[in-house]
Amino acid sequence: MEPAPTLNTLRKWAREGRISPAPVKCGRSYYVDPEAEYIEPERRAPAPAGSSLISRIESARHGAKAA
Repeated sequence: MEPAPTLNTLRKWAREGRISPAPVKCGRSYYVDPEAEYIEPERRAPAPAGSSLISRIESARHGAKAA
């Protein structure tokens, strides 16, 4: 059995919507349904080439049209 996550990790998961049903925040405390479950975040598809901020800045510096 895995150890329980730390309180900071649980707070982060609550803010990011990784717990379903969503916890209710009251003041500084979160109230979580005993049947709540962790939801694994969906993996994002890699960004197309040339769409990163660095590549757009380099394109602008060198006079090429930015995407």
